[in-house]
Amino acid sequence: MDPYETLGISAEATKDEIRKAYIELIKKNHPDKFSDPEAKKAATLRTVELNTAYSLVQRRLKSSYAPGSTASGAESTVYTGKYAAEFLLIREYLSKNALTMAKNTLDAIPLRNGEWHYLSALLAMRRGLYGEAKTHSYKAYTEDTDNIEYQRAYNTISALSEKQSAGGRERDAKRKDPCGRCAFRFLGRLACKNCKKRRY
Repeated sequence: MDPYETLGISAEATKDEIRKAYIELIKKNHPDKFSDPEAKKAATLRTVELNTAYSLVQRRLKSSYAPGSTASGAESTVYTGKYAAEFLLIREYLSKNALTMAKNTLDAIPLRNGEWHYLSALLAMRRGLYGEAKTHSYKAYTEDTDNIEYQRAYNTISALSEKQSAGGRERDAKRKDPCGRCAFRFLGRLACKNCKKRRY
């Protein structure tokens, strides 16, 4: 999915033109405008696409304006390669805890690069699959060792995986550490009910 094509704008569109096009399309496709269940569902999916496209364009703008910014280096973790819109959509699904939608979208992407493995690692962690998460995070990190986001994920998952294999879940609760499912709250600022009661 080309975010510019989704918004009906050119890649040279100004910030104001992008925002204007986005607002008009959101108003036109708002789910509340439809009473038919199928039409409402289609409008909801269309709204998700528009939000994803707009977020991706905004991220690209910020990346291009940042001095010395790169697509995946230490100064920026904005992924702008192939399937960028789909990967951004998966991040949105994860932030909303829509794990099934995230998995289905990941499975549909044939490109198994660092971003794919990184998001697969986050998904596995949210599902409590620590071994799988560690494998994916390692592959993501080795694909791009300069990517801070991948490096942080690999280090965090490795530590949590070791704790889990050593029966550390109960010790984590006593030390008030976040559980594995909440370890990546920096992505969507989400935490389970038990972790919300703790202080980090």
